[in-house]
Amino acid sequence: MLDAALAMALAERLSDLIRTLEDIVEEATQPVLDRLRAWLRGQDAAAIGSWQLPVINEARDVDFTSAHRRIRTPQFTMYWRIWEQERP
Repeated sequence: MLDAALAMALAERLSDLIRTLEDIVEEATQPVLDRLRAWLRGQDAAAIGSWQLPVINEARDVDFTSAHRRIRTPQFTMYWRIWEQERP
């Protein structure tokens, strides 16, 4: 069993790793973000207004599992934590 000092040291190292990975991802994706913003600036507002809206599925955070395969169509699922009511 981990003692408190070792657990805290591991948590701090994991936190450092996550921050480092966030920095790497941000640096790697910045050129894509810059190109996307430049492309969007050149788009007509009416054309953008006619784009299909994204499909946003909602589910409770307890419904998030790895038990099912992802669907091929890109979608975004927002998982909500509901404090007032617990599932039976």
